[in-house]
Amino acid sequence: MPARRSRGEGALYWDESRQRWMAAVDVGFSPTGTRQRRWVSGKTKTEAKLKLLALRRDETDGLAVEHRTYTVRDAVECWVEHGLTGRMTTP
Repeated sequence: MPARRSRGEGALYWDESRQRWMAAVDVGFSPTGTRQRRWVSGKTKTEAKLKLLALRRDETDGLAVEHRTYTVRDAVECWVEHGLTGRMTTP
């Protein structure tokens, strides 16, 4: 039987329906209290494990882990909020 991963390390498992190795890590909780997870996949176990380590490293470094459904609208709103600092918005 394989050893259990430590808490906070994330999950690494074989998904039979996709025929791929899947890795998941918890990144926190939403305002409604539901757990937020990010998934990555790979053709090999090593590939999925490396992607999982990269995800965990990004989270530890404090980088924002964006949703895969990041839209153009979200990008424009972010740019208007943060990208125009110190500039006039009207001519």
